[in-house]
Amino acid sequence: MHHFMCHTNLSFTLGPQINFIIGTGKSAVISAITVAFGGRANSTGRDNGLKTFIREGQPTAEVTISLKNQGEEAYKPKDYGASIVITRRFTKQGNSSWKIKSKNGKVISTKKDELSAICDHMNIQVDNPMNILTQGTSRSLVIC
Repeated sequence: MHHFMCHTNLSFTLGPQINFIIGTGKSAVISAITVAFGGRANSTGRDNGLKTFIREGQPTAEVTISLKNQGEEAYKPKDYGASIVITRRFTKQGNSSWKIKSKNGKVISTKKDELSAICDHMNIQVDNPMNILTQGTSRSLVIC
């Protein structure tokens, strides 16, 4: 995350299975993942659009995610290789763009359609609250 919410630069690595995020900064991590995969800003509980995620005093923000792309279920492995790197950049003026790159840094696409195809292939449902549970959604759940 670069100039995302209150963070100047923040990076972290998630594990291969299930991850629990505790402590401060949970909303930023979940929001960054949602935004990078093309989720709507209002699905994170922020109805004012992407510009609300830009760090105070900065003109742009950027979020980058690296996805493992290996094995029989890999997405276009000849194009992307062992990783797919997705970067979303957005501005205070409301502009938004993606760069979808191979492991070696080659830009394969800048189209949201390609991102959607990747998410469909990998069964990433970013606006599904059972995959990405935001603070607002969690308040409405009843656990028995």
